Amino acid sequence: MDLLFSLRSPVSVKAGQQVLIQYDLNKSNAELALDYGFIESRSDRNAYTFMLEISESKPFFRDKLDIAETNGLGETAYFDIVLGRPLPPALIPYLRLVALGGTNAFLLESIV
Repeated sequence: MDLLFSLRSPVSVKAGQQVLIQYDLNKSNAELALDYGFIESRSDRNAYTFMLEISESKPFFRDKLDIAETNGLGETAYFDIVLGRPLPPALIPYLRLVALGGTNAFLLESIV
C-alpha cells in the first residue's frame, strides 16, 4: 500500500522545490512541544498562558468565587508564565484556592 501526502499551496510549487511551513506565530514553545514535538529558540515563544478555573460543580464554589473576587480575580484566571521570570504572584494562591477542599475545606471558614 502506497502512502500519499497532499499539500495545497496558494502559490505554485515545482516538483522537488523546498516547501516551508510556518507554525502558528501565537503559540508558545510549550504549545509547540505539545502539538508538534519541537520548540524554537526564539525568546518570544518562551511564554505560556496558564488558565485556572473555579468549577461551579465543585463544593464551596460561591465561597471560593467570593475570595477570588475580593482579590481582583474571577471564576477564571489567566497567568502568563515566562521562562526565566518569577511566576505571577497571584498564581500559587489562586491554585491553592481552586484545589482547596475535602478535609482542608475548614480553611475557607476563616476567610469568608
